[in-house]
Amino acid sequence: MVNNAEKLQKERYDLFDKLYTGQIPKRVPLGHYVYNPFAIQFAGYDLFESQWDTAGLLSKACDEFCSQVFTDIVPVASTIIPYPYQVLASRSYKMSKTGFMQHPELAGMEAEDYEAFIKSPFDVILEKILPTLFPALDTDPVTRSVNMAKGIVAYREEQTVMKKIKSDAIAKYGYLKPPANSDSGGVKCPFDFLADFIRGFGNILTDVRRYPEQVLEACDAVLQLLIKKATPSKPHYLGTTSITTHMPGFMRTKDFEKFYYPTFKKMVETFVESGMGVRIFCEGDWMRYLDHLRDLPENVRLRFEYGDPKIIKEKLGDKQIISGLYPISILQIGTKEEVIEKAKEYVDILAPGGRYYFEFDKSAITCQGNMRENIIALSDYLRDNATY
Repeated sequence: MVNNAEKLQKERYDLFDKLYTGQIPKRVPLGHYVYNPFAIQFAGYDLFESQWDTAGLLSKACDEFCSQVFTDIVPVASTIIPYPYQVLASRSYKMSKTGFMQHPELAGMEAEDYEAFIKSPFDVILEKILPTLFPALDTDPVTRSVNMAKGIVAYREEQTVMKKIKSDAIAKYGYLKPPANSDSGGVKCPFDFLADFIRGFGNILTDVRRYPEQVLEACDAVLQLLIKKATPSKPHYLGTTSITTHMPGFMRTKDFEKFYYPTFKKMVETFVESGMGVRIFCEGDWMRYLDHLRDLPENVRLRFEYGDPKIIKEKLGDKQIISGLYPISILQIGTKEEVIEKAKEYVDILAPGGRYYFEFDKSAITCQGNMRENIIALSDYLRDNATY
């Protein structure tokens, strides 16, 4: 006898199978989710304590959220877990006084290190950048090895817990279950990788003017390393490799076309050619770049933070899969009626003809204001009314 969770899972498999292959599912799949801190606040647990008790309080918070908010995917995603980063005395990720993990602006190497990085990025990452970002590795070889081992063990322990939370939710609530080993998590494209971890936001924008050839060569040098990191052992279009973009909204179009887009496109094409499902979070305003996005392989999943939904649908809706745009801010300050009316507005524009699933415009990290009641009401409405 098929239980309800198994029935739902089969229905959801069919929804996403059709969505990702250019067909029209029987309804709009719901792909919205929140991060750990949101689920913790939603459930009423202490933010600090829960992030250090992942197997206990965090697990309970995630189950509480799953039991009340309808989605078609596991609706709680992991943010940066503090324990492994504390072990390594991390400078790149720190917990703020409010309990949220933050990524401060910093540089892992100086401009004069470009030549060495271009020659062997992996060696420079190991020998210079990691010790800069994680001071526990900036010590003698024996201590460094011990600290690295501690960090790896801590990371694997927490990842094991998060995987169990996810697998338990899939079994209990019948969420979409991608084929085994087809998800690879997230990756940065080369230019964003340089901006986020290697040179820093401000420095990289200076580098494109002062050291343009070195920036181009550095992007080329690190491309294959990032592709290897993000390629799952068994690629499948129902799995996901997520590319989060940071810099395009702050770049001149000509700089985007010269420094960002070439290796970005190569990365996406390589992933698609391997059979992977590719999801791109277009942070900021990508309206200038819609023609570039159209030039990517068919059925790439594009989540937009900002933009005109009518123009995006017109330019991309017959080739790429669109999500995002729904303003998460309305969940905090709006009434239930306003939240639902806004959802209807976006569904009416983006759903006709297919290649659309529902998702928020931004990451849902904090559960404040009216968000608890509104996200429940929104999800129930979409479940019953979001069709093509």
